[in-house]
Amino acid sequence: MPKVMETPSDPGIPTIAAVLDPAELARQLSVLLGWDTTQGMRLRVLRWKKANRCTFEIALGAAGVCQELIGKVYAEDRSDVYRVMEEIRQAGFGAEDEFSVPRPIAFLPSLHLLLYEKVAGAKARGLIVQSGGADST
Repeated sequence: MPKVMETPSDPGIPTIAAVLDPAELARQLSVLLGWDTTQGMRLRVLRWKKANRCTFEIALGAAGVCQELIGKVYAEDRSDVYRVMEEIRQAGFGAEDEFSVPRPIAFLPSLHLLLYEKVAGAKARGLIVQSGGADST
């Protein structure tokens, strides 16, 4: 069972408490993006690098009809990550291509929050590590 945090705190990431509070995040997504979050929201922290960033999973909706996203809250404005992800997709790494990156959904500057689609598949880091790096033959 996942550990429940009462009030997430990280002085290096000033917006983390708001982002990891499901009620507050739902309100922000509703106001800033016009999303209907009345069906509920679940959050699960995947990786937290203190004073840098926190990556988490967002499940929106009721059982059976659920949209899953990945959120990254940063210590500072990283809207550049959103722009680069979009540029990479437009350069031929979209969902319809053989190799792709997740589709960036939005960057919310007031929260330092990047949202992108959750996709199934092998992680690039795992493939690189398993291959042993560059081919030596």
